[in-house]
Amino acid sequence: MKQLKNGKEIKGKSKGGQMAQKLIDSKKTAELLGCSYRKIMKMIHSGEIPAIKVGDSFRIEPSEIEKYKNKNQFQPEKEEG
Repeated sequence: MKQLKNGKEIKGKSKGGQMAQKLIDSKKTAELLGCSYRKIMKMIHSGEIPAIKVGDSFRIEPSEIEKYKNKNQFQPEKEEG
């Protein structure tokens, strides 16, 4: 496993022969979402953010982080009139 500056990368092949996506560790995920590591772990265990367990730690696909951000983005109500 090669450690990157902004997370951890796991290289390999997925079904269909495509390269696996870079996976981000839970500490980097917390930084990206602006919350605590503890909050990320609660979100992983509750199923709010899907994660992959690798040994004793968890990894999150960047697409799942983006889905979470988009789903929880604040949209102010439009004023009528």
